[in-house]
Amino acid sequence: MFCRKFSKKNDWCLLIQMKYQGNKQIIKITQNAFIKLSQIFKGDPKIKGLSLDVVKSGCLGFSYRMKAIYEVKEFYIIFNIKSNMNFFILPKSIHLINGVTIDYVNEGLNKKFSFKNQKIIHTSCKCGKSFNFK
Repeated sequence: MFCRKFSKKNDWCLLIQMKYQGNKQIIKITQNAFIKLSQIFKGDPKIKGLSLDVVKSGCLGFSYRMKAIYEVKEFYIIFNIKSNMNFFILPKSIHLINGVTIDYVNEGLNKKFSFKNQKIIHTSCKCGKSFNFK
């Protein structure tokens, strides 16, 4: 079983840390993203969590994908944010997820989750949906 910690910092970001990674920051969630995630989990009591992965997509080759998990069929590393709020990450993707900041942003009339990771992303496309690695 992996050790999970939950902490709150003055910058209103929630940090999810894993002991086996030497307590290094893995995922950073802004307050706006946390509020939206809370609404998602409250609105669907059957949801077990959200998977976070990197998939081939877009003009530069890769993008982050987040989707609801209702039944756990694969081996995931589980990041527990709150009692009923979990992120599921496949072990093969952990090095691509490490250091990501998840935000929920308003862009004109559109609202969406935004993913940024300065540790591994070399360039992003103009629309902000895809990236390539360093």
